[in-house]
Amino acid sequence: MCGILAHINCSSPFSLQKIEAILAKRGTDFFSTAKTERATFYHALLALTDNIENSIQPLQNEQDIVLLNGEIYNHLEIRTSLLNQSFFKTQTDTETLLEGFQQLQSKLFQYLRGMFSLLIYDKTNQHTYIYRDFFGIKPLYYSHHKKELTVCSSLDYFKKRQTDEEQINLTKKRGWPLQNNTLFKNVQQFPKGELGIFDNKKGVLSFVKIKPKDYSTKETLFDSIKASVKEQAASPYKTGILFSGGIDSTLIALAAKQLHLKLPLYTFDFKGNQEKFGYSEDLLFAKQIAEKLNLELRIVSYKDSDFTDYLKTHRTFSEPYLDLAGFSLHLLCKQAKKDGVKILLNGTGADEFFGGYRRHQLAKCFNFIPKLLHGKALQLLITKKFTSAQAIEKVTLKKYSGDSFTQTVLRYDQNEYLENNNLKYTDGIGLFHGIEIRVPLLTHQIVKHGLNELNKNQLGKTILKEILYKYLPKSLIDRPKSGFALPIQVFGKQKKKLRTQLLTDWLNHQI
Repeated sequence: MCGILAHINCSSPFSLQKIEAILAKRGTDFFSTAKTERATFYHALLALTDNIENSIQPLQNEQDIVLLNGEIYNHLEIRTSLLNQSFFKTQTDTETLLEGFQQLQSKLFQYLRGMFSLLIYDKTNQHTYIYRDFFGIKPLYYSHHKKELTVCSSLDYFKKRQTDEEQINLTKKRGWPLQNNTLFKNVQQFPKGELGIFDNKKGVLSFVKIKPKDYSTKETLFDSIKASVKEQAASPYKTGILFSGGIDSTLIALAAKQLHLKLPLYTFDFKGNQEKFGYSEDLLFAKQIAEKLNLELRIVSYKDSDFTDYLKTHRTFSEPYLDLAGFSLHLLCKQAKKDGVKILLNGTGADEFFGGYRRHQLAKCFNFIPKLLHGKALQLLITKKFTSAQAIEKVTLKKYSGDSFTQTVLRYDQNEYLENNNLKYTDGIGLFHGIEIRVPLLTHQIVKHGLNELNKNQLGKTILKEILYKYLPKSLIDRPKSGFALPIQVFGKQKKKLRTQLLTDWLNHQI
């Protein structure tokens, strides 16, 4: 996990010290730079797979320069298919990219599996290749003006740009800017799963959709989950699991148990406020499941002053995270950092690809309403009412329109809510504490199982529950679930009002 920045055909408005301070939010182990006639590159390292000396970037040879943010889990597998094995001196995925691009060129990108954003600068052909993982797990932003291109893994870098009032108003309403827009004019989020090709001489940026290698497999869903947990927990650093006691985190904990990985579970205690405010008592079930699996459960509670402190901390984040579950995640990561944990596994992604939200079931009911009543206005009303005010604007509804209303809501959640809300705040808050949050349920193999179930109209994560039934009592699985959602009434705040307060306060404290 790292901070990356590249300027092509332009220079930075900030001093080197300021750039280092901005990128340090994504990596504090080492800061380094590289320069060519046309471009300057910056990198802040958070070493998680090899020692610092072997992980320093930008990594370059005579032809190319590579910047990588994140992890490529199958890079050693890719190495075995390359011709020049003598090139490799370390175990870093960046080195695999450098040699892999030499041999495969742009074909390399279809083989990458992981959570990453990367940039490869071709010094010979004067082109820059920019690619972000298929699910959009890791952030990447860019500004393209005339022949100038700036690419950065942190929105922090663009905070001196003029704000976009339309996107600010949308963010107050739904929690994030629309699609790939940001809060700042002429600054875009780099599209996930697309290869950006920048002609360094002409200053032209074009995009090509990358079709990932077909990861179809005959292995069972649980085998795929165990393989993913094994792969993503493979690190010399301490690793834990964000554990709510729900289906997703329990599957990860079960997989870790069967892999003989002794990973502590981190859960959150609302100190009895769940029932008072209509939340399920997740802690009770989390304790029982941890006991059944014989795994250590570390319970994190809060003081009344913690939420006030969080509001002050939020203004220092790289961008505003308006999902109020960020509060509990902040405290969980804070404790994990004290415990020396550098990696946390999280169940994000299963709800979107296995139909786990209540709104998916609701949308299914509305598939059968006569077409006269089943118009766009009704869809908008239902979606707004039952998605925590995450209203689907008409343009978004049209973009993700499917054969049924259920399919439309699922596509929206998979392409908007997951990327721009859930993944973004987990990544940002984790990195604020120097922790990489990995999402083992978001792989092509696992998602393919989920999409097959959705095609059969199976919602509610039925296939995931069936795995757990083999190892745990049904009473611990078939129950209401709240996750780490924040009972905001505890703090005497209305959700919409607090979200506006968070956003306004963040904007007011930017550089």
